[in-house]
Amino acid sequence: MSRDLRLGRLVVAAAQAPSVHNTQLWRFDVADEEFVRLFADRERQLRVCDPRGRSLHISCGAALFDLRLAAGGHPEVRLLPEPEDEPDLLATVRLGPHARPEHRDLCHLVRERRTNRQPFADRRIPPAVLAALRTAAAGEGTGFEAHPQLAVLTTRGDGPLDWLRAGQALQRLLLVATGHGLSAFFLNQPLDLRDMRGRSDPRDRRAHSQMIIRLGYVPPVPRTPRRPVTELELTHA
Repeated sequence: MSRDLRLGRLVVAAAQAPSVHNTQLWRFDVADEEFVRLFADRERQLRVCDPRGRSLHISCGAALFDLRLAAGGHPEVRLLPEPEDEPDLLATVRLGPHARPEHRDLCHLVRERRTNRQPFADRRIPPAVLAALRTAAAGEGTGFEAHPQLAVLTTRGDGPLDWLRAGQALQRLLLVATGHGLSAFFLNQPLDLRDMRGRSDPRDRRAHSQMIIRLGYVPPVPRTPRRPVTELELTHA
C-alpha cells in the first residue's frame, strides 16, 4: 500500500468517530510518513455549551482511538505532547506495521457504529454484554457504571488528558457495543450544564462523569455526514 493511500485511510477511519453534535472537531497532520498528529479544530468548538473544551477533547479522543485501530501494530501514542508550543496538538501516533488480532474485529465495526436517537426496544442487555462493555472501558483507563440501560463513563481526573482518555474509552466501548448489536445515544445535557456553570461533580471528586450513554436495541439508522478528507488534513507551505 502506498504512503498516501495508507495515510488517507487513517484519516478516513479517524473521521468516523462520534463527536458532540456531529461537529467533527479534529484536524490531522500527515506530513511525516511515520507519524500522524491530531489537532483540535478550535473553530468548530461549541464555546457556549463546552467552555472548557471537555466535549472537544472527548470527541477527539474517540477519533484518536479509530486512528489507533487503523494504524495497526502497537502504535506509540503520546497525549498532549507539546502543549506550550502547539496548544491545539492533542496527540501524536507513530504508525505500526500490522493490526493486532483483537483489534482487527473492531476495525470492521468503525463504519457500522451509529448514534441512534430512535426509541429503543424493551429488551434487557445481557450481563455478559455489559461485562464486555465494562472491560472495553477499563482497557482505556476509565470506569463504567451501568444502571440499568444507562452507562456513565468516569475518570479519576477532570482535565484535558482525562478527557482524551475518556474519548478513546468511549469509542472502544461503542465499537464493542456495535459488535453485540447494541445502539447508543448520548444524554450529556446535565454535564454540559455543569460545564457552562463552572461547577464540578458534587459528590465524589475521585470519579468525574464524562459521558452518559443510553444503550439498547433499535433498528439501524443511516450514517451522519462526514467532512471531506481535504478539510481534515493540515496543509504545509
